[in-house]
Amino acid sequence: MKRQEFIDGCLMKSAAAWVTDAPALLKWVNEVADERAKQCPFDDDTVQATGQATEQADTLYPWEKAPEWANYAATDGGGVWYWYENEPKLKSARWELWSDSLITYGGYHEVPDWKKSLEMRLR
Repeated sequence: MKRQEFIDGCLMKSAAAWVTDAPALLKWVNEVADERAKQCPFDDDTVQATGQATEQADTLYPWEKAPEWANYAATDGGGVWYWYENEPKLKSARWELWSDSLITYGGYHEVPDWKKSLEMRLR
């Protein structure tokens, strides 16, 4: 199992109880993942340790798992990130689409500055 798969699974099971405090939930789940990794390393821990290149270097998002139509990814103010077909625009505490295009849930994670989290897929 990969680390992000474990984290996403925990978040999906716990989200209803923590809906009002997403950052606290994300911190707790990452702590749980760290403890689990001490007992049983994640499949991707060795790849990260060896520094092997991914599809898109220096990225916040697992582009190798992105839907084929996804051209952008961005994280909102609560740590939730989404795949976007067209470029979203920043609005208050979230990214918003101004056109009729596809969008889907990606996962949860912390970013240093969510307002700078928008990434375009490199093809």
